[in-house]
Amino acid sequence: MKKSFLRFMPITFITVLIAVFAGLLISGYDPKKLSSPLVGKPVPTFSLPHLFEPEKRLTNKNTQSANIVLINFFASWCVTCRAEQKIFAALQDEYNLAIYGIAYKDKAEDTKEFLAQHGNPFKVVAFDSTGQTAINFGVYGVPETFVINTDGTILYRHAGTLTPKDVQKIILPYLNKGGP
Repeated sequence: MKKSFLRFMPITFITVLIAVFAGLLISGYDPKKLSSPLVGKPVPTFSLPHLFEPEKRLTNKNTQSANIVLINFFASWCVTCRAEQKIFAALQDEYNLAIYGIAYKDKAEDTKEFLAQHGNPFKVVAFDSTGQTAINFGVYGVPETFVINTDGTILYRHAGTLTPKDVQKIILPYLNKGGP
């Protein structure tokens, strides 16, 4: 009896996995639309050293400004983060947008080399060597981008790589009229 149960165990497990994935597909699950409990709440308190001037700090207070601000968590080892650099550079050029980059669990020299190779569109690059700030933001993985309003409240969280289509549909409406 026990041997026959063990023989069918892998088939049962695979069947359950297929059912779960089929259910996710049918329901329209989109991993990029992971909600964040921080949307509508203030940016978590943080204080991180600047990458290029370690004696200076990027803090949650820097996110309060006269305009919308973006915070982007990235890493030199993140392949898809490279694609975003040009998108952020275009946003910064066209909208004079303050974009803060937070290097997630990276080595300082690797981050500097990454920015030298792919461009540095960030107003400030801060260094989150332990990943604690990312945890406080609820970051699942890099890249992730947060849209912050003028009083430091998180308006939107984008998990994954921003594409030009995402910028048009999601980011630009915040810049032009306060939200989609």
